[in-house]
Amino acid sequence: MIKDTTVEYTITEPDNYLSTNIPFENFKKSDIIIVKTKNKIYFTISGFHHYAYLHYGMFGYVGSHDCRFADGNYIVNGRTQNGTLLKTEGKSEKPLPLLNKN
Repeated sequence: MIKDTTVEYTITEPDNYLSTNIPFENFKKSDIIIVKTKNKIYFTISGFHHYAYLHYGMFGYVGSHDCRFADGNYIVNGRTQNGTLLKTEGKSEKPLPLLNKN
């Protein structure tokens, strides 16, 4: 593990979506995020990727672009998911981070 941090949220409404920014200046596609809920349910999230985003205006492509972080199709606890964490798919034991050998 090179660096870790803890980000805490207070959920005010049940069954509400929560999104967050990754709290690191740099984040590699090969990095892994471990999520722990207040009930000690764990999720390991990996498989991040990016895509080229073209900027369009009212009359079509405006000639600029940027690189964006894709917001779905992650690997959650070893299975492909759409980016949503479901309680039923969480693990009760804390996962050990996998070391990237690249």
